[in-house]
Amino acid sequence: MLNRRTIHKKHSVSCVALVVDINGSEKLIAAGADGLTGQFFRDLLAGGIKAVEECNGSGISFTGDGFQAVLPTEKDAAHACWHIARDLRKIREYLSDTCEDGSPAWPQMEVGVGLKIAIERGVLEVSSIHSSFLGELPFLLGEPTVYASRILAFGEGDRCLVGPKAAANWEYGALVGPYEGKGKHKGLNYTYYFYDLDDLWED
Repeated sequence: MLNRRTIHKKHSVSCVALVVDINGSEKLIAAGADGLTGQFFRDLLAGGIKAVEECNGSGISFTGDGFQAVLPTEKDAAHACWHIARDLRKIREYLSDTCEDGSPAWPQMEVGVGLKIAIERGVLEVSSIHSSFLGELPFLLGEPTVYASRILAFGEGDRCLVGPKAAANWEYGALVGPYEGKGKHKGLNYTYYFYDLDDLWED
């Protein structure tokens, strides 16, 4: 796990990047006219952050509907994925039970609740960034987070995608691929593998 107090002393970090994003966030936001969308997204992602930290990792940045994290090894990243998938399953079960009770508290269930995860190995440069509102924050950027963010676009539904560098060090089976997807910019192609977590996403 990275130490925020000392990270500025490093010029770079060799790591496995893990990026998590909520599926269909636009539709979920539209469904959340009750004013609880922020809470819904927070609860959905909080389990992922906890899983990463329990697997020796650190969350390094947040977006409106996801987060980026780093872990020491591919094994740690795989374990984090297991926990994230199980946590999502528990959230679905809870929300489903709530809806069966006749409560309209979570209209997002009608849209569908899901996550996509992407993983890649590489080196992140360490810097810092400042805003008047947030103050001084560590800023880590490099190929693994960018690559993982790009391959998130491939596939459908709940999924875990693994980049080629992480796949080369993968200790577990259930990797399917390689596949190749075309990026938004001409000539940019991305190689990736599917990590089969179907028995964890759903019972």
